[in-house]
Amino acid sequence: MELTDGVVRTYILYAPRKWIIFVILSILTCVFAAVGVGSIIGTNPNWPPGIFAVFLIGIPCFHWFRVLSTPHRITLDVDGTTTFISVIRSRQFHLREVKALRPVGGELGFFTIDFGHGKQKFLAQFTGFHDFVTRLKEANPNAVVLGC
Repeated sequence: MELTDGVVRTYILYAPRKWIIFVILSILTCVFAAVGVGSIIGTNPNWPPGIFAVFLIGIPCFHWFRVLSTPHRITLDVDGTTTFISVIRSRQFHLREVKALRPVGGELGFFTIDFGHGKQKFLAQFTGFHDFVTRLKEANPNAVVLGC
């Protein structure tokens, strides 16, 4: 499938005040790290045991990974090649490979696109996302599209 107008499309995540999540996550990371280090040093008997330091440091790391791997840009090339771009990685596939596009259960506003050799979870607040869904349906009428 080739896009009829011959233009590379770019869809940008619309997230006003997205810097707030970075501020909140930074503060929580500092608090969790301080409690984790404090539990390892063990100067205060009221602090949790040192074994909890692994969890106290691991929890913010998990959330940082989720935030930094959430796509902020989607590009759709003339030949149907799609790239989901995040801060730490990019996922590339062709629209013909898409098996399903559906909402993620229990996470309001998040969708998952299954492209056969992987899945990509993303926040469905991209400018012009309806155009992307329309082009997906044109390129791959067998793809299951739910909630769009």
